[in-house]
Formats: sequence, C-alpha cells, structure tokens
Amino acid sequence: MIENYLPNSEVFVAEIENEAVGFIALVNDYLAALFVAEKQQGKGLGRALLEFAKASRTQLLLRVYQKNKKSVQLPLLSFGLF
Repeated sequence: MIENYLPNSEVFVAEIENEAVGFIALVNDYLAALFVAEKQQGKGLGRALLEFAKASRTQLLLRVYQKNKKSVQLPLLSFGLF
C-alpha cells in the first residue's frame, strides 16, 4: 500500500493541538487510506475525514480490507459510498 498508493495520493492530515491524529489519502476518486490514532477512535474524527473527502469529490470509491472489522462496520451507506 505504501509504495502503491501514498506516493500518488493527496493526503490530508487531522491535527489536535499540533499533533497528527489521523489522515485520509485520496487517489483521484479512490479513497486509498484512512487512519485514526487509537486514542482518537470513536470520537467522530474518521467520520469528519470521510465527510471532508466526500465534499471534495463528485464521487468517492473505496475497498475495505475485510479483516479490519471496524472499517467493515462503518456506516458506508450514510456517506453514499458503495
């Protein structure tokens, strides 16, 4: 992933008190990566990053790593993601 997606991505970083606590990486209309620091999970940061990405694109596509149970359980339909 690092070699394929991140060098070709637009990366947006979420900060709290000058500390990076999450990021979202986009390649064209494809959501390449979404990360939220463990201590910040469950506080709406991932949702905010997804909303930011959705607002910056006419469509947003993604694939979810099936073993990542938290990401599989995201309410993707509420974001209009399929």
